[in-house]
Amino acid sequence: MPRNKTLIIMLAAVLVLGGIYAAVTLMTGPEEEPDLSASGGQFVLSDIDQTTVMGLSYTMGGQDFNFKYSAYGWQLADNTEMPLDQDVMEEMVSSLCNVTSDRKLETGRESFSEYGLDPAFVRVTLTDSKGESYTYNIGDKHEVSAKFYFNVEGTDEIYTVPTLVGRSFQNHPTVESLLKLPRFPSVSPSNTSAFTVEYNGNAYEVVYMADGYEGCYSSDYRWFLKSGGDMLPLDDEEMTNLLNVYSSLGMMTGVAWSSAPEVLAQYGLESGYITVTVSYTDGNMENVTKSFYLGKGQDGKCYGRVDGSDVIGQMANAYDFFLFSYDKYAPLDLFKMSPSTIDTMTAVVGENRYVIKGEHEISVGDDGKETSADSYTFNGKALDGQAMDKLFNTMRGVKAEGVAPVGRSEAQPYIEMTFERNTATNRQMTLRLWEYDSSFYLSEFDGRFLLINKLDAEAIANALNEAVATAQ
Repeated sequence: MPRNKTLIIMLAAVLVLGGIYAAVTLMTGPEEEPDLSASGGQFVLSDIDQTTVMGLSYTMGGQDFNFKYSAYGWQLADNTEMPLDQDVMEEMVSSLCNVTSDRKLETGRESFSEYGLDPAFVRVTLTDSKGESYTYNIGDKHEVSAKFYFNVEGTDEIYTVPTLVGRSFQNHPTVESLLKLPRFPSVSPSNTSAFTVEYNGNAYEVVYMADGYEGCYSSDYRWFLKSGGDMLPLDDEEMTNLLNVYSSLGMMTGVAWSSAPEVLAQYGLESGYITVTVSYTDGNMENVTKSFYLGKGQDGKCYGRVDGSDVIGQMANAYDFFLFSYDKYAPLDLFKMSPSTIDTMTAVVGENRYVIKGEHEISVGDDGKETSADSYTFNGKALDGQAMDKLFNTMRGVKAEGVAPVGRSEAQPYIEMTFERNTATNRQMTLRLWEYDSSFYLSEFDGRFLLINKLDAEAIANALNEAVATAQ
């Protein structure tokens, strides 16, 4: 191709591209110059060696706070015995030692009040080991960026600074909120052997029994409530949930440091409070018993105190959560009897009466554990093992909807099952089901009355009839 023709084509291409660029520019506008004061270099507002800071004082919310650093760490200047959270104190100091900003506002002192700098949200002074003081003003927090407006005392400039600079002060508006919060007992479902909940003159003593309790009809239960000379079974899952709450207990914030009766009364900890005493194995494998107290304050909120500490703090859980009762934690299982303990089951369903005999062959494995091979007969005829397993699994799987508001019915039961057992205790037990309403059946078993779903009751009757039908 001739060189001059090539040149013409290249010029045409340049003109076309130039036209496209011009069109795009008209549609989008000219490129903005970067705002160096907003996104460019940094403004250094403080540069202090944190290790040299010996004094911290500030005014916030009309209150004056004065702290000094000593060989014992940070202390309240006029009450050196008050236990302060050293981590929070160091965070406050650290946040002001190396303050930088990426934005300086164009306005100045005339706008201080508009940005919360006159009066300042926080006016804070750091004093170093040489006696030199550095004072700063922290203003409002920007609603979108969450940055605080900031001013170096003695200057007219306003800057925005990172959230961290003002957050420590904002989150601790009182001296009490700076208290070192005590640790609650380090309990868990796996390391707790017993606990007691006391209030209103009642004591609920709960114990864990790894091998179960021989006085209980079922070996499935491990947690028991002592009641006179008896042991009442508790729901394992509910106990696990409760201990998990105990394990994560902590105060949200400190509210007081005092043992004065009038102060304790304000937070419901002078009388009428809940005492929880827990026995557990700590990290050193030592047996430990510790107590903590929970009260309902005059404002209705829940407050706590750990034995041996005068720090009072607000709790996250409501006061009523910690109240204990048997019905609150009792199992809602309809039936947890082991089939291997049943020698005879007499069942009456309507006009039908079934007497089922059980035989159990016990064997011991290499691990020393006993297993039972169970077989059943009806009228001398063998019953299908899978059908009997289905019956017992159906019964053992039923969870009640709740505790019944009534006791035994005078009507004929829908189902009545009497069990003759090969156990040392609870040798004869009876399960009864009555129709309660269109949705529920009333059950009576092991001294408790529960409401169970109608479909569950019908499933038990069906499984029983199916098992008996397999006799051969």
